Amino acid sequence: MKEFPIPVVALGPGSQPVEAGPECLEMPTDMDVFRPPRMAFESDAVVADGVCAQLRELLGRMQAQGFSRRRAVRLDLAGLDPTLLRALSDALGEGEVAVRMQEGNGETLIQESAFAGVWRVLRHDAAGACVEDVIEACAIPPRVIATARSGAGADIAAPPLPDGAMNSPALLAELRSASQASRDEAPAHVINLTLLPLTPEDLQYLGAALGAGTTTLLSRGYGKCRITSTALRDVWWVQYFNGMDKLILNTVEAVDIPEVALAAEEDWRDSIERIGDLIGVLSAH
Repeated sequence: MKEFPIPVVALGPGSQPVEAGPECLEMPTDMDVFRPPRMAFESDAVVADGVCAQLRELLGRMQAQGFSRRRAVRLDLAGLDPTLLRALSDALGEGEVAVRMQEGNGETLIQESAFAGVWRVLRHDAAGACVEDVIEACAIPPRVIATARSGAGADIAAPPLPDGAMNSPALLAELRSASQASRDEAPAHVINLTLLPLTPEDLQYLGAALGAGTTTLLSRGYGKCRITSTALRDVWWVQYFNGMDKLILNTVEAVDIPEVALAAEEDWRDSIERIGDLIGVLSAH
């Protein structure tokens, strides 16, 4: 898995510029599209057959279970020959969404494959050793929500109000109420900070109050979207960037997981078809 390239943007002061008047949002200029993974191993019949066997097993389980937002199809990769594991990684490729989570003293990295809704999950212990390597097929691995919640509290204390803050205490009260009301798969309660009259001190206050959570996601589709859990249960910072990494939309969402991070059922069905095509290509060599 490649380095996790999250742009560094503060979740408080400086995360939203204060302008003298309204301006049009700049539209992103880049869009990621499906590209067939590069497979240097195709000429090795033994390795290609091994990759096909793993993909057939994954495909069969996906077809048997069907799409689920909460329940993942799992394929354990522990014990695979290193050459086969590298070839399988090449075959799966890399998609739009990457996740980094802190779990206890360890860390979990999740990378969506080139097949939307199919995820590679690597968990490392405190020493950096890999203790889990699995493929999970679902809207998003359930552990993302579980880990974000485990690093958050049911409520937070309001910090001292800095001079210059005006509207942030009311927003914090709204978020605390929305957090309490949040339920699995319920619609998101979204506060668009970009459109609100907020001072830098307001953003500083919200950043200090909400704190940092355990889970960060980066979604690349049309531009980039950075999603960060907070210390308040089911409350996320969601920031959108254009192709030049300029922040164009800054929101806070109270929801189990922001919709932008999820693979859709249509993506799942498309991935099943493409995995079947890939198996056909590899089997023909």
